[in-house]
Amino acid sequence: MLFTPHSIKPPPVNWSPLATLGLAASVGSYTGTTIIEDELGATLLVFATITSIVGLVVKSNRGIVILAGATYLLFIGRAAVFSQHGTKPWTPATHGELVNIQLVLTSDPVVTPKTSGEMAQFDHRDSITRFSALAHTQQRQHNQLNIEVICNDPPNILAGDEVSATGWIHLPDKKNRKAVFYITNIKTIVKTKESVDTVRENVRNNLLLGLQNKQKTLANALFFGVRDSGWMELSTIFRRAGMSHILAISGMHIAIVLLFICVVVKKTPLHKGASTLLIIIITCLLVGVVEPRTPVTRALVMIILYLLLQLFLVRCKSISLLAISAIGILIYDPVAAGTIGFQLSFIVVASILVLFPQVVWRTLGPEDVNASSANMLKRWLSSIWITGLCAWVVATPVSAHVFGTISPIGPFSNIPSIFMLTVTLFVGTIKTTVTLVFGQTFPAISSLFSIVLSKFILLASECGTTPFSYIEGIFVSWFWSFAFVSLVFVLVFTVRHKKTAWFLSLLTISIWLIMRGVKTNETTITTINVGHGTCHVIQNKSETVIIDAGSRNNFDVGSNTIVPSLYKLGIKQIKTLFVTHSDIDHICGIIDIAQKFQIKKIIVAKQTMRHKTPPLSAVLKELKTQHIPVLEKNAGWDEKVGGAKITMLSPNKNDSHRSSNAASIVLMLETHGRNLLFTGDIDEKKIAEITPTLTKTIDVIELPHHGQWSEESKILITTKRPKAVIQSTNISRHAKDQWFIPQQTERFVTAIDGTITIKINRTGHMSIVGSKQPATMPRCVFLKQQ
Repeated sequence: MLFTPHSIKPPPVNWSPLATLGLAASVGSYTGTTIIEDELGATLLVFATITSIVGLVVKSNRGIVILAGATYLLFIGRAAVFSQHGTKPWTPATHGELVNIQLVLTSDPVVTPKTSGEMAQFDHRDSITRFSALAHTQQRQHNQLNIEVICNDPPNILAGDEVSATGWIHLPDKKNRKAVFYITNIKTIVKTKESVDTVRENVRNNLLLGLQNKQKTLANALFFGVRDSGWMELSTIFRRAGMSHILAISGMHIAIVLLFICVVVKKTPLHKGASTLLIIIITCLLVGVVEPRTPVTRALVMIILYLLLQLFLVRCKSISLLAISAIGILIYDPVAAGTIGFQLSFIVVASILVLFPQVVWRTLGPEDVNASSANMLKRWLSSIWITGLCAWVVATPVSAHVFGTISPIGPFSNIPSIFMLTVTLFVGTIKTTVTLVFGQTFPAISSLFSIVLSKFILLASECGTTPFSYIEGIFVSWFWSFAFVSLVFVLVFTVRHKKTAWFLSLLTISIWLIMRGVKTNETTITTINVGHGTCHVIQNKSETVIIDAGSRNNFDVGSNTIVPSLYKLGIKQIKTLFVTHSDIDHICGIIDIAQKFQIKKIIVAKQTMRHKTPPLSAVLKELKTQHIPVLEKNAGWDEKVGGAKITMLSPNKNDSHRSSNAASIVLMLETHGRNLLFTGDIDEKKIAEITPTLTKTIDVIELPHHGQWSEESKILITTKRPKAVIQSTNISRHAKDQWFIPQQTERFVTAIDGTITIKINRTGHMSIVGSKQPATMPRCVFLKQQ
């Protein structure tokens, strides 16, 4: 008898028509949230509804295609209309206005210092308190909105309390989904109803009893999704270890705890229906004690659907359950598709469900039911690692796009982190259950829980110190992020030859690196939106110089604003950093920059070095430890920046020191026939001194002293008539401006336009845009009549 060999086929792709509809709904909601206006959205709603009916009538695959297209359009329209109108309780006219609001707290207040970085010693402002709440106005109590509340003093309120408060509301927009409510006087907070959620409070109090510092912060994050005052420090430790996903409570956390619950419930002599109902009730109670986040909602919907389908003996693919949860969430809140929590949660889970069976088949082969226990254990451990690898491979391009970071150690720290997470959740669940049942805490269990948390933190710290465990500054566009994810799917599903797989991978990465590394002779000047402060970044070819790096209202501006912006600009090293003068709103971010980037030299005026302020002394001390040369220069000094030239115009070497502002460095940038003047904080006398010396045509002028009006500044602008003026300041300072700008001059203000980008190509063509399109408020500019 002859035997014909047959190749073993891989498992079928884990996909379904429901998954197609879920994908269409997600992409449609994202498009409607970020691109489509509400008028077009309303039109699409009507058209998509009609098309949906056609899709339901048509049979076979053609109907699915029509229905998917209709779903896409339907969710585009709903997201566009919802993001513009939705159920917002306030009109746009109340933005920035004083209002009285009814609040229901959804999180406990958390007190954090305004500055946590190197400049904290100079920040004498009070700490701030933040909490989340559901809010509505007294006039329209049926409409609610999730908001973030910020106040100066810690109020005596907890999650679940209902209060009335007076403050200033900043409404959400397409870029910032959450409204922010500022309360300047906590005496306006009046408690109208005490929290009655004693179960939630008891669970949290029992679990956290006896824990201190990082242990308490970690337990809060793992079990409840709460971010307390120690969150930033702990988050940094876990992020560097490639374990940041562990801190964000997700479906994995719920699934692990639910596994414990199922094991216990299955041991009870209950009927299948009763045990299923009991598991659903316990799951809902479990979710009720954590912060309501998209991954938790997704897990809850999928678990309940799975249990109900099992009860009625109905089969359904896991990818279909994921699609149903996505559609449900987006029906309730279409703009959720624009959040990173929704994107990462659904993209990663969907990718695991689709890729995992294929990768396991290609790496481990078909499962052998007759294998020994040792081989089955080996396969099970390998499968866990592959699950983490699939999640890491897909999440990395998305994280690189949003955060500009990758964690190469992630695939290796995944198994120990999941093991420690399982142990931590297991011990914590036992501690909470025992305490609730017996009404007391057993020292042995509390001590064990504390030890487990400490070991978890130690594991993250050790992994984070591994070389190349965490890399910052790898920002990729959405296009390349999508390209990398698509490449993974292509390699898994279509490529069987290793040489072809390596070729496609290296080709994609090489093209990305070449495009990323290509430097043009175009000059880019980026004025970063730092609030009331200054930071100009000048780039030409492969060279970069920075003028100042500070903010008066954000002393952590270096770490939370400037450094991420420099990474996005693709900067690797800084040729020169100018310190125009010693005020903290021009220097407080320099230490953070120096810790992340190589700075070849710092330029400071002689007068500034002779009259150091304490903040400047602290900055210079840190620069000395990093062996960064600090050079004293004055008027007449110049250097090349790629194909551009920057020249110091002031102060002169022999100028007396009237004030730190008067001693500000004034710089002229010459590039492709264009001239740009950077004035620092020079005072009126210095403005009058330099105005007659500016014989060249000036195309762009930085308004002196953040745009503070003076007669001398007005003469400078009206005399030189630049094509544009730029002003780096905050809203409160901008509101006081009474400038008269020539008609041919356009004014850009960071408080309105966001980060300002000036591009000048080799032909001299100049374009200026702000990151906020359109601007969020009127320009407050009075045009001079000609």
